[in-house]
Amino acid sequence: MIEVNGKELICETCRYWQEHPSNSKLQSVHRTGFCHRRSPQGELSGSLFNFPKAGPRDWCGEHSELEDLRALQSDTITPADIAAHERRVNHV
Repeated sequence: MIEVNGKELICETCRYWQEHPSNSKLQSVHRTGFCHRRSPQGELSGSLFNFPKAGPRDWCGEHSELEDLRALQSDTITPADIAAHERRVNHV
């Protein structure tokens, strides 16, 4: 796991992670989700394509916080929003 400024950069806080709908019936240690950072992947021999599975506490090097997505969806992106995004992306 990577931690920046005291915050864990894990799948659960990433804008690309989508929790599996059946998780409400599971204990928190068994929760799973899907990473939507890239397009679905499949096997050469199979015809099914899926997003990669990831647990809420998993991590990778391409974390993008949910706050970044909320700022992008708002009508106004301020210079402060852009600076904050750049600090998070560059881990400054």
